[in-house]
Amino acid sequence: MSHRRIALALAAAAGALHLGVAVPAAARLFAARTELLEVQRQRNARVASLSGQRRREQALLRAGWPAGTATLMGVRREIVSTLDRASLGASKVDVRPGRAPAVVVVRVEARGAFAELMGLAERLAEPGSGLVLDRVRLFKTQGSLALEVEGRALGTLR
Repeated sequence: MSHRRIALALAAAAGALHLGVAVPAAARLFAARTELLEVQRQRNARVASLSGQRRREQALLRAGWPAGTATLMGVRREIVSTLDRASLGASKVDVRPGRAPAVVVVRVEARGAFAELMGLAERLAEPGSGLVLDRVRLFKTQGSLALEVEGRALGTLR
């Protein structure tokens, strides 16, 4: 076999290896980087939203609002903390004063993967959370799953 044929065979093998391994790996790397950037963007948006809410809560506490308001903010803070640990996509928390015997009424909406939503529902329903759930609804919306939870806090939370 001549040197020219060996060189052509090696060049063909290198080209096949490049097309079979390097190109698909580069495409997967690009997709992973894009997904990571999207997750970081979502996290930054949620952090910005939470920091605004924390500033409002601190301003209310400094203004000397009644203890009921502090309890309401404590419940909201605890639920927002639970949502942070769940690492879900878009989520909404609505906490407002309740009628006796409920201290506050809670409504949580979150979007994400099935396992993450079930984990969130479990954390909200566990006995130590202080919440009594009235309604839990899991539904599909715009290509993703959503969880909607309504409940009450009957006493102080942990």
